[in-house]
Amino acid sequence: MEVRGWKLEVRRGTVQRSSVIRAAVVIGVLVIGFWLSVLWNEIPPANAVRPTMNQGGFDLAKVEPASTPTPTSTPTDTPTNTPTITSTPTNTPTPTPTPTSSETPIPEIYLPLMAKYPTPTPTPTPTPTPTSTPTSTPTPTPPGEELIVNGGFENDEGWQIGFDPLRPAAYSTEVVRSGARSMRLGITVQADAPSYSSVWQKVTIPLDASYAALSFWYYPLSQDVIERDWQGAMILDANLTFLHQVMKVNSNSQTWMQHTFDLMPYRGQTIAIQFNVRNNGYSGLKTAMYVDDVSVAVRDGMGREVYTGWAVEAYPELGWEAMRGIVSRQKDRGSNVVLIGHNNPGEVDIYKAEPGLSYAVYRAYIDPGNPLHDEAQAMVEAQYRMLGACRQEGMKVILPVGYQIQMGAQWNARHPYDLRTDYYGNPLDIGGQSASFYSPAYQANIRTYYQWVNANFVQPFKDVILMLNLADEPQGADYSSHANAVFRSRYGYSFWEVGNDPQRWRQLGEFQANYIVEYAAWSASVWRELDPQIMTTMSFCGFLARYGYYMPDVEPLFRDTPANFAITFDAYPRDGYYTDPITEGDLTSLFILIRSLGHYSKLYDKPLWLWSTANSWGLGQASYDKADIADAISNIYYLAQLTAQTGGELQGINFWNYNVKGQGLYNDTNPIVYDPDEMFERVSAAGVSAREVMVAGRSPVSVLIFAPSSYPYELIGQTRSWLQLSRLARDLPTLRRLISKGILESYKFWQMNALARNNVNSIVATHLAPPLSPPTLGGMKGLSPPQVGGMKGLSPPQAGGMKGEEGIETILVLAPSLAYVSSEELARLYDFYEQGGEIVAKEDIAEALKKQMKDPSSVALTSYLTRITSTVSDGAVYSSSPGVETLFMDDCQGELVTFWKKVLKIGKLNRGYFVQGDGHALLYSIDPSPVFFDVDVPFTYQGATYDRHGRYVSGLSGSGALAVTLGHHEYARVSRVQ
Repeated sequence: MEVRGWKLEVRRGTVQRSSVIRAAVVIGVLVIGFWLSVLWNEIPPANAVRPTMNQGGFDLAKVEPASTPTPTSTPTDTPTNTPTITSTPTNTPTPTPTPTSSETPIPEIYLPLMAKYPTPTPTPTPTPTPTSTPTSTPTPTPPGEELIVNGGFENDEGWQIGFDPLRPAAYSTEVVRSGARSMRLGITVQADAPSYSSVWQKVTIPLDASYAALSFWYYPLSQDVIERDWQGAMILDANLTFLHQVMKVNSNSQTWMQHTFDLMPYRGQTIAIQFNVRNNGYSGLKTAMYVDDVSVAVRDGMGREVYTGWAVEAYPELGWEAMRGIVSRQKDRGSNVVLIGHNNPGEVDIYKAEPGLSYAVYRAYIDPGNPLHDEAQAMVEAQYRMLGACRQEGMKVILPVGYQIQMGAQWNARHPYDLRTDYYGNPLDIGGQSASFYSPAYQANIRTYYQWVNANFVQPFKDVILMLNLADEPQGADYSSHANAVFRSRYGYSFWEVGNDPQRWRQLGEFQANYIVEYAAWSASVWRELDPQIMTTMSFCGFLARYGYYMPDVEPLFRDTPANFAITFDAYPRDGYYTDPITEGDLTSLFILIRSLGHYSKLYDKPLWLWSTANSWGLGQASYDKADIADAISNIYYLAQLTAQTGGELQGINFWNYNVKGQGLYNDTNPIVYDPDEMFERVSAAGVSAREVMVAGRSPVSVLIFAPSSYPYELIGQTRSWLQLSRLARDLPTLRRLISKGILESYKFWQMNALARNNVNSIVATHLAPPLSPPTLGGMKGLSPPQVGGMKGLSPPQAGGMKGEEGIETILVLAPSLAYVSSEELARLYDFYEQGGEIVAKEDIAEALKKQMKDPSSVALTSYLTRITSTVSDGAVYSSSPGVETLFMDDCQGELVTFWKKVLKIGKLNRGYFVQGDGHALLYSIDPSPVFFDVDVPFTYQGATYDRHGRYVSGLSGSGALAVTLGHHEYARVSRVQ
């Protein structure tokens, strides 16, 4: 054998010593040289070449620790088997207070195990791998009282085990999530047998509870199908009579999953929380489940802490006194939180508009030999100064630590195979190239970065830091080989084998729509391992959300992220180019989005943060119709009111932005129509007033906008969309026109002006679930017909976007055809109609409902709209030939005024925007002509009208009716007189 010219001769078991010594020296030099290159691995090579991605991809379901920091696996067309998921995830890592200059070695890749895609082939035996140590940090109990006794099953108290002669439930040490024990239900090592394993505990939900929720973790195993075996959870009454099915699944994911459930409908009642596993015993296939960390947390009606304040850039050129002066000024005007500006893009550059913390800054900071070290040091020290100034002034801080999934140019050059790409293998450039979050190199390096942030910022400033913003505006999809490997492991085929199969289009679409959701869930989970007490967030793009809704998919952001993750959206009146003014479509789609965010916040018990505008970006100062201070103030108020209407836990509003270069309140380079000092004073004061609105009570939701996710999923999969806005925008004059292209055309929420103008409390649901119960009993709004178990008037949460809502009177079905409505959803729609509900849908959907009616009759309201009724119901189905959204456009008000009033349940119509909730009402107009409002306010009120500069014009007081005329960019606001 030869090694670089050195010959090793083996003769009868004897190796020539001189040759061995020479070879050992050379090998040693090579090894030392290799590891020196690893330590220098952040300096991009001069001849770095972007590789061409093979369409086959490769399976990263299980990557063993590599001998080099950067994987160089070659894509292959041969799919590999899905790995077996073990029952012991990685324990909480030990933070590294003193970072080294080399990247973390690449461990086995983590895949987001959200149990949505169980392995299709059952494993031979559902016997779990025993573990004697806790497998994760327990989820912190929400503030309040814990009602469950022995929720971790650590002793024998609290729980009653149901009688089953063959396979009863039992305490177990085999698979645990925390502590030493869990509860096993079903069959693991014994033979299959007919059985119903169960365990329950009774609790009493206080009548005055403002929050009550069940939370539990379960670890499912199954060889069978749900028609024969299942894992379940139920609510029973005090006599153990069935009230509600919390969960009924058949899963073999073999990983811990959390399930939560709203218990507020059971206030004042004693109920039993029951877990169960059923085995039919005839197939020889077994099913089991472990349960751990069960919680029933309640809070009383006391108020909660809410925040308003400015976003501020921590520029390196700002000294301590300058920063403290900025924070002190904001505190004096009533702000109680500071959002430190993020690092956009995620590079090292002290002269850019938005400098902050990011992975690239960290890498350059810890390496004195890095040519960007001095700039990184200046950026890091600026963050310390701003944190210190906030501590000195007693202000809470939201600290951003990343931008999108960007790692910086140096990392990108060293990891060309680990970047996100579009379908054709081109690197995605959404304001900079970004990593594939499925990359093992990314996950290893970002863990190390998070440990550094935790040791050097979070722990030293834990008294100040309220929340970490892990990424700003992460968006788009991922067609890299890493993403392809994950997709293949779930579905059994690659991106490039999707073809023209609509079912595969939908699967691809769902995968891409939830890519950023999984990125958020993984990132928050890493922080939960480091410090379960620190809250995290990501600030998502409000433009995409209001117009696209699915990149990322909005509801899963609330549903699939862990308890230490709050959801944040920017929610400016307009969001696009400086040349774009605020339009009616901007506000209409924003109103629908914010109400839906509030609904999801309540549904999944997740805090919500919103960003409002107070600078030229959100107020279109380069447009022909520049917005003013009144628009910024109205933005704050309607965000607070719309969220409160649907019960959302709006924890804070941050005003963008105080001093960002080029567009900030005090660093603007655009011609502006307002005085910055006046804007600062009035917006700060509005923020203080808005905190009262943020804790107001909710109102009944009356209109459900059913927008099935199958349709946009199909569009995403069919077009192989990645939503690269920067590329699309080059071919369009404005982002406004982009809304008519591609995936953003799926549902036209911006056309539904009638809902936004007339205080129609509406939410978007992407799937339907029972109960859909219109309030038909005696005309009493909010009451629903008897449900299972004889529970009148209760609509407890179910799986789906409709959970827990009472008082729904109308469903607007936006699906373009019956192909996107499942048979189960069609049956629920008909049941809703039969109980007296109003449904508006496209012709083929309406025709399918009509076929189920007895003696239906039809009346043409217009050439494109028909009302269908029958003798079995007081409700109606409206059949529309155009898209349902177009029926509620401003242009249709004259012809459809009676229809609007009937289906939207409104008495008076407005040309401006009217929002009224629990003790507060806002009227606002952007119409160039004066707009007269005549609205009903159901309380004694006092308030005022304000001009476009936010200045007081005249007082308002009265009870019941409120009539007022507002000019262009003006608003009026009234509050209940106590």
